[in-house]
Amino acid sequence: MLKLTEPHIILSYGITEIIVIFLLYYLTGYGSITFFHFGPPLTFLQTEITSWWSFSWILMTFFIHQISYCIIYERVQPWIFNEIQNAYCADIRYTKPIVLILINLYYIIMTMNSVFIVAGITAQFSFVFITIVAQALASTYINYKYMKDKEDVENVEDTTINDYDEQGEESIKESV
Repeated sequence: MLKLTEPHIILSYGITEIIVIFLLYYLTGYGSITFFHFGPPLTFLQTEITSWWSFSWILMTFFIHQISYCIIYERVQPWIFNEIQNAYCADIRYTKPIVLILINLYYIIMTMNSVFIVAGITAQFSFVFITIVAQALASTYINYKYMKDKEDVENVEDTTINDYDEQGEESIKESV
């Protein structure tokens, strides 16, 4: 039986909801219709962007920032959950002062990212789109690497078990 808490069900609902909200926003004309345009003119961080060069530079900077943010989030958040906040994890690889500095740096980055996200997504849909692309590229690469590393570990374990089984069978045959 299909559970409503399965990741693919929840994510399908979330994507559908987002598409419907944006369509309703666009079709009803709420806000500025220029939000759905691509390119200048636009206002970003209270600065009027009028040239394509400036727009392209800001968009590429935003793209690079979003990739950096995704990498930081995908690597540091699990460390905080699994090593620092997990009551069953006794080993912490850094000293307490270093851990607190790293965590505070992480939250400074998360806060500044929120500022960039709000500035970008309120300026124009192109920033929403570039955020989606950057996050998809970075998270796909990172999580593919995790899955690949997991496969490599499973292959090593399977080989070791198979080698042991073959050696064990041979030594049993020899002893009989």
